[in-house]
Amino acid sequence: TETGGDNTQDGSQSESKTDGDGAVPARLSLLEVDDMTDVMETPKVSDSLTEGEKGQLEKPLTSAEQVILLARCHFLWVNGNPNDELLLQEVNALAQRVLALERTEREADAADGPLLTANWLSFSCGLWYRCRAEHHRNKTRERAAFQLQSLVDQFKDERPSAGHRLLLAHSAGFPARFHLQREMGTRMMRMGMVSTAHE
Repeated sequence: TETGGDNTQDGSQSESKTDGDGAVPARLSLLEVDDMTDVMETPKVSDSLTEGEKGQLEKPLTSAEQVILLARCHFLWVNGNPNDELLLQEVNALAQRVLALERTEREADAADGPLLTANWLSFSCGLWYRCRAEHHRNKTRERAAFQLQSLVDQFKDERPSAGHRLLLAHSAGFPARFHLQREMGTRMMRMGMVSTAHE
């Protein structure tokens, strides 16, 4: 693959916030935060590949595959230096792969509604690792802070149901709400937003 990307938001990779319907957790794009950004959202796949090969590389993962990549992210984060930019780039690449969405909604039961991802919690955990990997870069720091705020706020959402959220609770490694609030406060303090961090 090539390292480029495109900032266009087609229907399959739309990263706009959801309106509380629970299809996916709120996922901010760089264009929503900064319309002058020159950072690409996803890698651009080489044009030399056939459509079938591109489809294989870009297809959404199952929840088991997502958990395996999240375990790798956790391993790198715990055993490596979180200030190492190469490590952060690898964690970001793994998190971006977890965040690949379905083109059409998956049907779930009535309590959960239609879903665009294999599992809501593993998708949220992918967003969390992306936030952690983006806080070191000036061009993505703001999006990471807003995304972290969104992850804290989503604990109040009614959909999907608690049963769906708890399916991978012990495998995904998603932190508790108070851990996310602490991390958000720490990040805000480092960015100089003391009053926001205090709240």
